[in-house]
Amino acid sequence: KSAITYTFSGGRLGDNLVSYLHAKWISYKYHLPLLYKPFEYSDQLMLHELEKYHYQDNVNLFQKSIRCDDFGKISNIDPTAKLLYTIPFFSEFDYEELTRKRALPRLFSINWEDSQFMQCIKNCIRPKQNINFTSTKLPINAVSVAVHMRTGGGFDSEAVPNHMPLKFPPDQFYIDGIHAIDKLCSHVKLYVFLFTGDPDPETLAQKFQAALSDLNNIEFDYRKTGNMHNTNVLEDLFFMAQFDCLIRPHSNFSFIASKIGNFKIIISPCHYVLINNKLVIDSIDIICNLN
Repeated sequence: KSAITYTFSGGRLGDNLVSYLHAKWISYKYHLPLLYKPFEYSDQLMLHELEKYHYQDNVNLFQKSIRCDDFGKISNIDPTAKLLYTIPFFSEFDYEELTRKRALPRLFSINWEDSQFMQCIKNCIRPKQNINFTSTKLPINAVSVAVHMRTGGGFDSEAVPNHMPLKFPPDQFYIDGIHAIDKLCSHVKLYVFLFTGDPDPETLAQKFQAALSDLNNIEFDYRKTGNMHNTNVLEDLFFMAQFDCLIRPHSNFSFIASKIGNFKIIISPCHYVLINNKLVIDSIDIICNLN
């Protein structure tokens, strides 16, 4: 048989999981083995145990390796030719293609409505039982809202937020998103947790509280100590996936959370304009399943 594998972007966990899922979808669609390539944190996930074939052990078994850098090569996959097909990294978001020198446009789309595939990835992208997550417990008397903020620091210190406005949307996008959830949920109590790599989440929370002072039904929370862009990575991913609602930028990290969680509402930015040199998100996407 032929088989499928994948390449990485050089990015972090979100990018690496997107690489894995793209290859996993092609493997699923064509009924071909996936040659699993480990990445940072993957040995702490169930996929490390469940993926039967590892790239390092099997790469030499094939007659030829083909890089599928256009849709034509993917649509012409031959399951019986003993070829190794490599799916190069491409983002779920168009900004990657515009800002990364070697990034590819979207090669294909995963059918996120395929229930069998979705159950498969939820089974793979979950922590091993021996990982101890000690996140704050969600209140049972409130609608929980995860807010994922990329502020441009840490790993993103060399990024230019104005060049990636949907990855680094302004604060007003999140404020408007919380207002939208408050309205959709009929003004019940909201528990809003800020997921951010910013070293000073308290200041962000205070800014949001001031901007939302017209609402008296919101409790803000955030990690009080040790908040950095390179800490609590797995904990944040799986804690985020437990919330009722998600407000996210164009980030592969929170995109993955949106697929492994069971959110009632997901809000993300769609389009922006510059008004007097000020970035404004003028269109958002709302996925709502409150029934």
